[in-house]
Amino acid sequence: TAPLTAITNTKFLLNPETSISDLSQSSAITCIADAATSTTQVKFAGTKSTYLDGTGDFLQSSESVNIAGDWTIEGWYYFTTLAADHSFFTIGDSASQTNSMEFMYRGASINELRFYNMGSGYSNQHAPPADFLVNNWIHIAVVRSGTGTNNIKAYINGTQSGTGITSNNDLIGKVNIGTELYNGAGTWFTQGYIQDFRVSSIARYTSTFTPPTTELEG
Repeated sequence: TAPLTAITNTKFLLNPETSISDLSQSSAITCIADAATSTTQVKFAGTKSTYLDGTGDFLQSSESVNIAGDWTIEGWYYFTTLAADHSFFTIGDSASQTNSMEFMYRGASINELRFYNMGSGYSNQHAPPADFLVNNWIHIAVVRSGTGTNNIKAYINGTQSGTGITSNNDLIGKVNIGTELYNGAGTWFTQGYIQDFRVSSIARYTSTFTPPTTELEG
């Protein structure tokens, strides 16, 4: 009946139980177009997801995150199609922000996962793993740990996907879920359901892991 208390290092937590809100209480969330809660597909019994229809829907935080050092961005995604391009999330909303970054999928004709930031362009471009499928819940995580070689890694369902990359990518900017947003207007919209999206100022995963088996609470 009330927002859950975020635990240490939680900077943003989307878990649409009664409404689409940031349970870390750090930011308001704007639902763009007709993004809305749904019970059609949920990862955990008795929960809700957010449905994005791929035609302009996305979620945006009112406040910017500002995380220097280690971070983790993660969420559960249930894609109803992968024919088109999907941007899972973007941190930052300006083409001039060198720290703006995203993780995305180039559609079936290219069939490639990509990490992107304005400072260095595309990197870690690779084919997705066999369990990256439509109509299934997929846990997606991107983690920065340290400042050395391969300090940013992507994980699909708990397994590292592609090679690591070296970057000084601090997280600076608004959280945009389900779109690429660098120039004030979204593109490459996700089509499907999203649940338990979290941004943390800690490297939660540094090797193969088991994705969360219960609803996130902070």
